[in-house]
Amino acid sequence: MKNKNRSIAIIEEPMLRESVKLNKALVFEMQKAFTLYSSGRADVPPIMQILSRTNGGQTCVKSAISTELPGYAIKISSNFPGNPAMGVPVGNGLMTLFDTVTGEVDSIFLDNGYLTQLRTAAAGGLVADLLARKNAVNVCILGAGRQAQLQAEVLMLVRDIEHISIWGRDVDKATRLAETLQSELNIECQAVSDLPAAVSRADIVVTTTTSDRPILMKDWLRPGQHITAMGSDSPSKNEVDPGVAFLVDKYFCDSISQCELLGELHHAKTYESECGAIQPEELGNVILNKCPGRTTEEEITFMDLTGIGTQDALIALCAKEKLKRL
Repeated sequence: MKNKNRSIAIIEEPMLRESVKLNKALVFEMQKAFTLYSSGRADVPPIMQILSRTNGGQTCVKSAISTELPGYAIKISSNFPGNPAMGVPVGNGLMTLFDTVTGEVDSIFLDNGYLTQLRTAAAGGLVADLLARKNAVNVCILGAGRQAQLQAEVLMLVRDIEHISIWGRDVDKATRLAETLQSELNIECQAVSDLPAAVSRADIVVTTTTSDRPILMKDWLRPGQHITAMGSDSPSKNEVDPGVAFLVDKYFCDSISQCELLGELHHAKTYESECGAIQPEELGNVILNKCPGRTTEEEITFMDLTGIGTQDALIALCAKEKLKRL
């Protein structure tokens, strides 16, 4: 019998954009998502992936539940790279928030991927705060889409960034994003064509593309850098030269098991027999002080982000809390 005392909130994207913003509080809220996962205090089922054979489109279903959270989310998100040619956004999707105790539907967020973009950006900011040098000022972002813009914005919240380089396969799009960021962030920002030089200058490098072949090469890196790779979330995607995994001093994952299947680690592990074993650690264990993060100014640190269900639960709960205050 339907519970007549419980109503289901249905919230569309415009309301979410108005009420849920990328800020420093959201960045540090994401810490709980990583610690719940790495400590085993959340149950996270395998990701369900639906792949389109005809156009490279991908739809993912992610979830996670923890007794420490009042709600759990089931998130459906799609990424169809050919959409812009048809005047349709690349990303789409929705989240449904359920009550942890009863399993009842609490809220449906028709966000078209907005909440996923926010939680991904917040994770990138948290990673940089934990792993990048404190005096990092120069950033290079590979990609010119919405997540590239959000990464630029979130890095400004955790470091005193002075310069941002934007590289994109679409030069005009990269130029427009650089102009937008320079105006909005009031710092020097430029589109670059010489990617090796831009990467070598950077203190923080972020990859945000859907590339299926490496666009960031190991020979471009130098001591002291931090790299966050967030575009690879399926076996076919690969933004980073597998050799990077054997060059960096410390390799971190949101989920080791997931990165072995979907992330940059998936590709790097095929070279272990000739290059040596990779010894990744999870970011949640850094936060829990179970393993060290960056310990010297000269280390090269690397973060493999594939997105975990606890992040979706946290962003859905944050959205619900924000909407309650309106």
